[in-house]
Amino acid sequence: MGLIRDRHVGRFRDHTIEIVEDGVAKRVTLYIDGDKVAGESCILPQEIVLTGTLADHDVEAKVVVRFLRNSQVSLEVAGEAIPLEKGG
Repeated sequence: MGLIRDRHVGRFRDHTIEIVEDGVAKRVTLYIDGDKVAGESCILPQEIVLTGTLADHDVEAKVVVRFLRNSQVSLEVAGEAIPLEKGG
């Protein structure tokens, strides 16, 4: 997790999925098409799994939070790995 904010963006069909790490609030949040679907606090370095649903498909975001270093972030929709781009 960065000191301020890291954003990871993936696309599934015509949908945008974002995983946002907020270093100030110590929180990781999953957004689907701009709507918040899951979030969790992360006071200590840990692995967080956030889940949601998109057009009857399960969405699973895994974040291994490592403060002061880049987190490991992955995204799956219906068991298929979705590539992520680092956003601003």
